[in-house]
Amino acid sequence: MRRFLLALAGALVLFAAPAHTQSAGEVGSIVQWRDVSLLDGRTLKAAELSGNAIVVQIWASWCPFCGAQNPHVQKLHDTYTNHGLQVLAFSIDQTEQAAKDYIARRAYTFNVAMRSA
Repeated sequence: MRRFLLALAGALVLFAAPAHTQSAGEVGSIVQWRDVSLLDGRTLKAAELSGNAIVVQIWASWCPFCGAQNPHVQKLHDTYTNHGLQVLAFSIDQTEQAAKDYIARRAYTFNVAMRSA
C-alpha cells in the first residue's frame, strides 16, 4: 500500500505542476499538464487535458484492488467521454508489456500510460 501511494504521489508530481499558488492536490487547484505518451503509441497532448475534467488512476496488473476497480473505470470512461471527462490511467507495472497484456485481455479503452521513472 505504501508503494502504491508513493507511486500515486510521484505520478502527480511528474505529470503535473500547479499553475497557481494553491498546493498540488487541493480541491480547486489547476493542473498544468505535460504531453503524455500512451501505451497504444499515441501522445495525449497537454492541450487536450488542460481545462478538462480528468480522472487520474494509478494501477498495476498484479493489484487485486485494481482488478476490481478497472471495470468501473471503463464504465466511467464509456459513459462520460462524450461529456468532456477523460480517464488517464498510469501503470506502475515493471514492464510495458505486462500493462499492455492486461489492457488487451480486458479490452479496456481508456487512456493508459506508464509511470515515469
